[in-house]
Amino acid sequence: MNRLSLKRRQEREEAGVSPFAPTLSRKAPMKRGGRIKPSNTKRRGKEWARAYGSEERVLWVRWRPCVVCRRGPCENAHVQTGGAARKADARHVVPLCDRSQPVYAIRVGPAVVWIPAGGCHSWLHALGAKSFQEATGVDLNAAAAETEAAWQAHSSRPKVIHHGATSSTISRDALDSAETRRSIP
Repeated sequence: MNRLSLKRRQEREEAGVSPFAPTLSRKAPMKRGGRIKPSNTKRRGKEWARAYGSEERVLWVRWRPCVVCRRGPCENAHVQTGGAARKADARHVVPLCDRSQPVYAIRVGPAVVWIPAGGCHSWLHALGAKSFQEATGVDLNAAAAETEAAWQAHSSRPKVIHHGATSSTISRDALDSAETRRSIP
């Protein structure tokens, strides 16, 4: 500790101020410009679009069968991270079920795997991607690529529009069709 800082510390102690208190002082009180926004809504919208694609894509993935147990409905599960606490983009999403029932068993090849309450999506978060892939025998990156390819094929087709529906909505018939309900190999 140099002499100047030691001198300042002694002066502060003599003045009755803690030697560890902040030393900055303002001549005028800090101006307050109103309530601070909790988050940037524009940026949040762009991040959501990058991470999930579109609302139509989210609904489409939700109605796909789970890549592990082939049950549904599912959640959009990101199988990679975007780094620094970001979700990966929409290309790295697979459908994983989120069951509210207690433990249930599925057959993965010759083995029986017990899935805990909360479903495959909760299981992925509990184990981590590498352990989850080892336990289930499912390659999540390959499943994400297949889901992306199926979405590209689905989104390139003309939309099914029923009377009373708009082009931005997905009809229940389109979601329940054999094309969207088929299993991912």
